[in-house]
Amino acid sequence: MNRHKRLGVYLPALMLSIIATVTMRTIACFKFLDLDTGYFSSKTLIRVSGYVLVGAAIFLFTHLFFSEHKKVLIASFSGPETYIPTGLVVTALAFFAANSFSSHLSRGFTIDKLFIFNGANTNTRILAIFELLLAIFAILAAAHFVLTALLTERASTARAAFGFFAVIFFTLMTIYLHFDPKTSINAPNKIVDQMAYLFVAIFFLYEIRISLGRELWAGYRTFGLIAALLSAYSSIPSLIYYLSGKGTISTSVYESALIFTFFIFIFCRLILSSYIKDDAECAAVTRLKVVSAERAAAIESREMLAMAAHTLENEFDAPEEEIALSDDAPDG
Repeated sequence: MNRHKRLGVYLPALMLSIIATVTMRTIACFKFLDLDTGYFSSKTLIRVSGYVLVGAAIFLFTHLFFSEHKKVLIASFSGPETYIPTGLVVTALAFFAANSFSSHLSRGFTIDKLFIFNGANTNTRILAIFELLLAIFAILAAAHFVLTALLTERASTARAAFGFFAVIFFTLMTIYLHFDPKTSINAPNKIVDQMAYLFVAIFFLYEIRISLGRELWAGYRTFGLIAALLSAYSSIPSLIYYLSGKGTISTSVYESALIFTFFIFIFCRLILSSYIKDDAECAAVTRLKVVSAERAAAIESREMLAMAAHTLENEFDAPEEEIALSDDAPDG
């Protein structure tokens, strides 16, 4: 089996795009971001970073048309490229779940009154519901990543089933950000975070296809490239801004750390997908199998001829014995 580098210029393009867009967004956040409103006082730099981001995403999307569609690859779920980022994601999900559940409890709604909408505190009640759901599905999503590290076989129904919980978690996170009152609905940072989670969800749909034995590698790598770009653009400036003591750009530092671990996971999976083996035999192995099959057929043919000759010999010998017996018999 042969190994091939399949991402070509797309992986360097991804890295250059991340460096350029993350740098511009980080500078724009430090210089022009108003934390109270979530808008930028000067929009030039953040718009340029947005244009570069969209252009890079469009270029990365062209990988779908130039990828090797006929190649059948053997998916890998073992090795440090899987174990290390998986451990980071599980840890981040655990902290995120704990923070979401704590935030849910702080809103003061008991379970029996949580789903009773009486017109008062509707948005707060919605946030409390989503925080509870996010805590639950974050744990279920963490179970998916644990299974990703433990179950190394190519296809796994259990891994696929828990993968759907991860996709539901990403979808819920996108909706939750919509109701988050910390920033305006159309604030640039909120939109960036929502787009990152949406494309991460799409990527994990292709991960689920691998676990079901129905891989689509061109789509897997294409949406993995875009998801990695958006998750890096969303998380890295937010973490730098938070670590500098300026505050939190996203909903929370837990959310920023979480999307950053997804970036690491997806990037490692892309690297791994570039070097995994083809599910096809090399020419030498195929030739050996052909020669072996021909030899087995020749041996079988000789054995059949020998059996046929032995059968014919027995048929010719039988009449002579019968004649001998008839000659020895007394006359009537």
